[in-house]
Amino acid sequence: MVLSNRYVFTNHGNPQHERQANNRIKSSARTSVAGLSKGRRIFLVVAVLIFVFDAGGQGRFKMKIDHQEIQREGNSNTTSNNNRNDAEKRADLPELDRKMQPELRKKVNKASLKIHLKLEKTDPILVDEDTNSGKISELEFYATIHHSEFPAEKAGEWIYKPDARAISPSKEHLHCLDQERQGNCHDPDAWKNTNDTAKLSRYNSMAAKAIANSPGILAGDDPWMWQSKLPQYRVLLFKDRDFYAKQVGKALRNRKIYLVGDSLTRQWSQSMRCELIHVLGMSPEEANKKVRYVQVHNGVRDIRKNTFDQTKERDVVVFNIGHHVGFKIGSNWTTLYREKLEQVLTFSFGNIPDSNKFFRTTSVRHYIRGAGDWDSESSKAGRVEPSMREKWSTYGGSRPEQPMQNLIAFEVFLQNNSTRRFQILDTSPMMLARADSTFDGCHFCLPGPLEYWSRMLYHRLYYSNT
Repeated sequence: MVLSNRYVFTNHGNPQHERQANNRIKSSARTSVAGLSKGRRIFLVVAVLIFVFDAGGQGRFKMKIDHQEIQREGNSNTTSNNNRNDAEKRADLPELDRKMQPELRKKVNKASLKIHLKLEKTDPILVDEDTNSGKISELEFYATIHHSEFPAEKAGEWIYKPDARAISPSKEHLHCLDQERQGNCHDPDAWKNTNDTAKLSRYNSMAAKAIANSPGILAGDDPWMWQSKLPQYRVLLFKDRDFYAKQVGKALRNRKIYLVGDSLTRQWSQSMRCELIHVLGMSPEEANKKVRYVQVHNGVRDIRKNTFDQTKERDVVVFNIGHHVGFKIGSNWTTLYREKLEQVLTFSFGNIPDSNKFFRTTSVRHYIRGAGDWDSESSKAGRVEPSMREKWSTYGGSRPEQPMQNLIAFEVFLQNNSTRRFQILDTSPMMLARADSTFDGCHFCLPGPLEYWSRMLYHRLYYSNT
């Protein structure tokens, strides 16, 4: 057991109790712990904490064990308060989250057996650095992020930096992005002179004030930049165009990128190609060869034969199915979704090695929970600015698959008995915070945070090279 030298006892009604309790911790730690055997030291520290808890009256302390926090309330109504808190937490989550497989709960809870004790003055914004030291499995790590109260805040942060934005898209770059039928949010007249149902639907929703976007997104110049201290969520930063181009060029050298999935993946492929052309200076022909979109809605059985026959060991595949295989396929969708993912484990991606196979997590649909969906006149979607403190339970419309869907994917691709281990490209937490960038509640505006899906992938590939 490792006891941090940071501790706090916060008392919301009696400063004297706070001083007394903190003095007990200090004096006990100084005079009693030194010189004892390891087993006795562990017992003593736990005993001291229990004593402080009992002595605290109205006080509260937080125990953080590895990547989890356990809050305990010390007052005369502990039982009733705990019951109330449990009820509030249950009400905050969709029903499917509350019915999450017991096996995964056990796996996540096992982390509490690996005791690394710290007393913190405030809630940590990020998952503990110790989560990356091999003390917990990948499954436990990603499940912890997705189960946290504010997943985006656990994974990293969106920072407002209008002067340090990656790029201010040129007219040519915007025109390239506008070739994607679901994504033009910067042109209020995009719906005119078109028969495209997506553009007409967005216009109708905007006219009815059913979709909200931030000013930066509507201007086509998103000033928000993603950053993270966790390697799993880091992105390749754009500080200098030439240096960024050099890094991306190295990451993609002698590679083809196969992006496999539905219309959100199609959006991503267009965003990636446009950046390669208008930021890195590739020709359209080079970009089209470098980035291949493979349409898949329901699973790998949608993939045409021979698609991956010409692949090489440096090639990369990023796979996702999500939006078409949730509630849309029936009330037993969780079982069917698991089966479709398990089929991926035995599917041949040609010569692409497991180290270059990624599963991209599915983004939450930014329809407001309980306010309708794409097929109802009452739907509401979006926000007017990013929010790091969004919850899964805020969104999903009438089909709230997250976080359950991604948790199933983690189980399938990361459990120890998997025949194949996919890498995880977890873009979902960062996108949870970006309801302001929604095109229609499900798709995203271009340009926008979809660029950071590419930069997260580039970061992985660049540092795998070095």
